[in-house]
Parts: sequence; C-alpha cells; structure tokens
Amino acid sequence: MSRLSAAILGLLLASAPGCCLAAESGGQAQKAALTDQLAAFEMFRLEAARRGLYAEAEVAAAPPAQRDALAVRRLLLDAVRPAPVPESAVRAAYDATLKTLGPNEYRTDLIRFADPARAGLFLGRLKSGGDFSALAGSDGHASGWFSFPLPPAAGRSGRLPLPVAAELVRLRPGMVAAEPVAYEGTWYVITLDAVRPTAVPDYAQVRTHIRQMPMALP
Repeated sequence: MSRLSAAILGLLLASAPGCCLAAESGGQAQKAALTDQLAAFEMFRLEAARRGLYAEAEVAAAPPAQRDALAVRRLLLDAVRPAPVPESAVRAAYDATLKTLGPNEYRTDLIRFADPARAGLFLGRLKSGGDFSALAGSDGHASGWFSFPLPPAAGRSGRLPLPVAAELVRLRPGMVAAEPVAYEGTWYVITLDAVRPTAVPDYAQVRTHIRQMPMALP
C-alpha cells in the first residue's frame, strides 16, 4: 500500500467518475494511464470486500453508486494510518531529552560576526552602555533559554557552540563576555541575562506530546 503512486491515490481518494470522460478525448498515453488506474481501483475494491469494509455502517448506508469509492477510501485510510507508538519508545525519547539538560537554564543574547574587528567594535559600544537589541538589529542576533550538562562538552552544549556554552557558565547574570568568543571562523558577542533552575516536566505531562512528534522517537 505504501508504494501506491500519487496518481492512483489521487484517483482513488477523489473518486471522481468525471475523470474518465476527460480521458476519453486524450491520447494513447492518457488512456493507458487510465487503464492502469482503473485496474488498481478494481484490485483495491476486491481487497476492501475481502476485509469486510462493505459491511461498515458508512459504506452500507451510501447509495450503491458510491459504495465502491467509499470502501476503497476506507481501505486507503487504514493503510496510511501510522502504526501505534509503543510506550517504551515514548519513554526512551523522554529519557534521552533529559540527558541533554543540565541543572540550570541560561538566558542569553548573542550576535555572530564573520569579522573579529566588527565583533570588537560592537563589544566596545556595548560596554559603553549601548543597548544590545538596538545595536544588534536582527542580523545574526539570537536569544533564548539554553540548558546543557555541566561541564559543557562536545555534543552536550545545548545547541550552542561549545565555547559559547563554556563562556556562559563563567558569567554572572547581567555580565557581558570580556572578549568575542571565536568558533569555526565566527566571533560571538555574548551577554548572560538570567539563570534559573531547569524545569523538568513530569513524564505524565508530556508523554502525549512526545507521542505526537515522531521525529523525537528513536
């Protein structure tokens, strides 16, 4: 079922008899494609009958001319419905997320520069009392809360470059990093706005949300 072509799925789900009339005026390629699609429709109709879908209330109550399309539609919907996610997989995703967190969350503003001279100039203006957001604009500016295990390490720096995470740990709220922090040809000017204990939601509170996010599952 997962290998159904988009054309066949479109025909079956739309179930529009008028498409046959449109194809009658087409060329041989259109007629051949229509023949293939109708053959596929018949194959699925037979499978729907084998599974007893014609006995379901919605299909049985429909006018006879619509029952084939409804039965095939039900067959296709069953085929594309995602498989149930086992509780063990949901729990594993939750536990894996916890391992990426540390005891604290750090609220930071930072801006990226490709030129160390520009980074130094920006930092000087900031130390002279300039407002970070007003100076930064939107170009290269990022802010938010980040959490990571302590001490930060490669692959364990809360989506931040490792040197940036390491610098945040050394700062106190309200401080600006004394120098731009270099990482892979980019220079970061960093401020630490606040620190708070990491709020870890209870598994029961988030299990439904995790289950609805397949990308989070192992």
